[in-house]
Amino acid sequence: MGSSRSDHRILEDAECGGCGTGKCISPIDTEGALSSQRPSCQCKNTNFVGPHCETPCSKQCENGGKCIPAQDETDGEETCSCTKAVVDGNPFAGLTCEYGATKSCMALGSDSKHSFCTNNGECNDIVGDNEA
Repeated sequence: MGSSRSDHRILEDAECGGCGTGKCISPIDTEGALSSQRPSCQCKNTNFVGPHCETPCSKQCENGGKCIPAQDETDGEETCSCTKAVVDGNPFAGLTCEYGATKSCMALGSDSKHSFCTNNGECNDIVGDNEA
């Protein structure tokens, strides 16, 4: 059965040492109690990255795309996640989610929005709901 409970609890900002526009969160264990893991800043949907959501994202993600922090602070850069980059039902892809779909590659009636071509490309195959 589904649960409406989230897997983290929002704490006071001071418990994380400040999170800027982010949220201070602590994971919840399987019994619903706060986890023994240290609280951390969640920068999701802020366009800031860093341990305290203090650094502006270097990528200007378009069409609802979200900035994702670099995986390695010494040799990485932020990227854009385009999974939610959809405008008026039209999905987008690209380094900054700048290219709109010009052709759908999904089976008729499919709910997936992740199989499409841009720049008037042609589909190699049609993808069903449960296919990658």
